[in-house]
Amino acid sequence: MVEFKFEIKKGSRKVIAKLDHWLKATPKAVTDELNAIGLDVRNNIMTNMKKTKKVRRKKGEDKKSHKASLPGNPPAIDSGRLVNSFEILSRKRSVEIGTNVIYAKWLEFGTKPYTIKTKKKHGLSDGTNFFGKKVQHPGIAARPFLEGGMKGIDIKKRIIEALGRGTK
Repeated sequence: MVEFKFEIKKGSRKVIAKLDHWLKATPKAVTDELNAIGLDVRNNIMTNMKKTKKVRRKKGEDKKSHKASLPGNPPAIDSGRLVNSFEILSRKRSVEIGTNVIYAKWLEFGTKPYTIKTKKKHGLSDGTNFFGKKVQHPGIAARPFLEGGMKGIDIKKRIIEALGRGTK
């Protein structure tokens, strides 16, 4: 997230008045630019995910099984659910790029090891091997995608230019 800090010192009533004006009446040019930045970030995220190479399958591995990306890279596209779920929420003075896909945060930040327990009387199985009623999962390595979406976008410069356009 990019934040602008303004330092207000004693005797700078003119600056305070200008800041108050910006808070009350954000120029349409800034709102439009925030929306454009949101679209650019979303498009970068989608492009990065589409370019991600998947890990090769092991010999004899089922062709329908999931092929992940390497840890540290954006997630590889499998079903397309995540890559197609990004939405932009644009407001007068802010823009949010997000997804409602529950596993997005696990991919972005990774997970610690965790236990998987069965809800059925039978144990856990992959169809060939029987694992018991609970299994210790090693966790998921992070596959960040949000920060990479902001690479190459000079947000501060674009907002300052939009402020200039909005005051003309």
